[in-house]
Amino acid sequence: MVGGMGAGILPLSKIYAANLHGDQTAIFSQLAPATTLGNILAIIGAVMIAKVFANSKYNGHGVLIPVNKDELKKEKLTLDPSEIGVGMIFAFTIFLLGVICNAFIPKIHSYAFMIIIVFVLKALNAVPKALENCVVMFNQVIMTNLTHAVLAGIGLSLIDLTTLAQAMTWQFILLSLTSVVSMGLASAVIGKMVGLYPVETAIGSGMINNSMGGTGNIAVLSASDRMEMIAFAQMANRLSGAIILILGGLLASLLQ
Repeated sequence: MVGGMGAGILPLSKIYAANLHGDQTAIFSQLAPATTLGNILAIIGAVMIAKVFANSKYNGHGVLIPVNKDELKKEKLTLDPSEIGVGMIFAFTIFLLGVICNAFIPKIHSYAFMIIIVFVLKALNAVPKALENCVVMFNQVIMTNLTHAVLAGIGLSLIDLTTLAQAMTWQFILLSLTSVVSMGLASAVIGKMVGLYPVETAIGSGMINNSMGGTGNIAVLSASDRMEMIAFAQMANRLSGAIILILGGLLASLLQ
């Protein structure tokens, strides 16, 4: 169910309905509990992974690639209201550019365009250090003051406990748990093989791709104290979501 509601089960339910000649609403209601339970299990899994491997050599503490201590040192910034405002305007500008690009290429989410734009700007070293610091300040203010409010809103508005309770059978729970565990293990093993920290890949790929998309990413990463990985999580969600939609369409067409 990677991709969440809007970029996951909504288009997937349309694909299933078109290929299987079924009712999209009924199919959506069957997929929604899987997304909800998967998100809950992913949050629990992320917390457990972070706690169990807190002091192990496999833990990168929010950093994907092993680096030395000097590279991990961050410049301490003194918050300045005017510079926070500059950072906010720059962040909103990138967001608007992502929305504009999405209008021309609707199949790619605006968030994905945002990440690509930021990646290109960073790779080309096109943003002055002073402006980068302004954006960092804005990020610190948002993450410190608004994360818990956002999570409360997610819990109240997006998790339908009634629908989830009706779908709670042991087979359903076992399948959801199998998905979370297998993806977490596979991500950790492959991450280790390519030189990444297994804890970060297990959370940033395995748990993230069992969440409810963008809002689920925030819940998973904040619970495991790894919000620095939000850009990687969003990109992984979008890419994996697109792959699942393609595979879902192919498999559904075989069942016609």
